[in-house]
Amino acid sequence: MKARIVGPDTGADAIFSVFRSFDFDVAVLIAFDSSTYGVLWAREVPAADIEAACRFSSHVNGHRVRITAGARLGADVTLAIQSDTVDVGGLLRSWLASVSSLLLTVSSVR
Repeated sequence: MKARIVGPDTGADAIFSVFRSFDFDVAVLIAFDSSTYGVLWAREVPAADIEAACRFSSHVNGHRVRITAGARLGADVTLAIQSDTVDVGGLLRSWLASVSSLLLTVSSVR
């Protein structure tokens, strides 16, 4: 799974984190709304389609796929992800709050 927070200022050249291998059957690409952390869209994509859409970057030693390309690949599974019983947006908000708290603690220790 690759996920990215997307907002009004997210450029067309924004990417998901890199793929370092294609040793999987399918990937799920998910875009979250930057203000609500709700699922904007989700796509289930075969590895071969991901590999075909990616460009290799020697700088990060991995294959990058743009958000705009990912949004058009594979099968739309947005409703399945949105209707899942897990509140992904809530989990993401909790995780971000925990990381922020940890960073503040580390900063105050210095």
